[in-house]
Amino acid sequence: MYYKYIIAGVTIIILEGFLIALLVLSNSAKRRAEDSLRLLNTQLEQKVVERTQQLEESNAALDKEIYERTMAQQELIASNDELEAVNYQIKRANDELKRMSLTDKLTGAWNRRHFEKEAAIEIERSERYKEVCSLIVMDIDHFKKINDQYGHLVGDAVLSELAKLLQNNLRKVDSLTRWGGEEFIVLAKHTGGSSAMEMAEKLRHLVETYDFPEVGEMTVSIGVAEFKSGKTLDNWIKVADDALYEAKRLGRNRIQLGNH
Repeated sequence: MYYKYIIAGVTIIILEGFLIALLVLSNSAKRRAEDSLRLLNTQLEQKVVERTQQLEESNAALDKEIYERTMAQQELIASNDELEAVNYQIKRANDELKRMSLTDKLTGAWNRRHFEKEAAIEIERSERYKEVCSLIVMDIDHFKKINDQYGHLVGDAVLSELAKLLQNNLRKVDSLTRWGGEEFIVLAKHTGGSSAMEMAEKLRHLVETYDFPEVGEMTVSIGVAEFKSGKTLDNWIKVADDALYEAKRLGRNRIQLGNH
């Protein structure tokens, strides 16, 4: 009878010991798992820190590269702007040099060299296409008296004012040349002798009625010559020049048509 109770008690004790052992083992495994989890978390946090640091370093390097490229681009833009400015100044200087090589410094009219070049082109066009063209040569009457009475500075101002007056009243296809001294030539394109005479008369009247600074009224004598096939530029100019001096001989302030 008691034997059964003893066996039951021993069994219970054994079971309790087994359960305690299992509990101990379970707690130990739990601690080991928790330790492993903490270790993994620590390692993960370390990796996150390292990765974050790497990303920050990469971002810093990228920002530096972007900054350097931006600065280089800005320097390139500034260099291009400076180059464009220099090129513009060079172009302006070249244009000015070209203008100076083609025009008279005092009056702004064509110079003799430019006139001769353009007149040769008109002669060739006239010969090839039978187009008419005329010269209107004018000279200020008694210009020496103006210089003697008012001085050469006033004389230069008169020449400049006359050139401006004539240029403002010519057609776009025409050109004005200062031939020398107080003598000017109008190259009248697409214009025959009779039409050139009408143009010359308008210019003569324009000068006669204009009030020039310092000197007031003055006049011009004009010779006109239409280009004739087979003639040279020198011959063409001589015909117009001879007509001019004929106008002066006949009393000045008048126009005269030249004959080849």
